[in-house]
Parts: sequence; structure tokens; C-alpha cells
Amino acid sequence: MKEKTDYPLVLKVSHVSEILGLTNHAVYELIKRKGFPVMIISGSKGAKRIPRDLFFNWLDDQAKIAKEA
Repeated sequence: MKEKTDYPLVLKVSHVSEILGLTNHAVYELIKRKGFPVMIISGSKGAKRIPRDLFFNWLDDQAKIAKEA
């Protein structure tokens, strides 16, 4: 299993897909959720990029919420 530092500072949808074990389509749906850390790169057909550290912080927060439920 890769460590978070093995990934680039700015993740692509394919990276998030690999980390979460989801399809790219499922990640695009996840990106639409309020609070998901995503950047839209204008001039690049609206490419979605996810800051690595913010993503892993978000993932930790989601795990805490699930644990409390």
C-alpha cells in the first residue's frame, strides 16, 4: 500500500480512484459533494485536481464521522 507522500501534491481523479477503490465516475460524483477539496483548472477543459494534503485530511474527517455514527 502506498503512503500519502508517494502521491503528487496535486492529485488527479485517477489517483483518488486508486486510493478509494472507486471508479473515476464515482469520484466525479464525490467531487460534487459540499466540502470535498477540489480545484477546477480553467483553460484546461475544467480539469479537476485535488490537493493531496487536503484530500487526506478530508478522508480522515470522513472516517471520524463514520466511526461516530
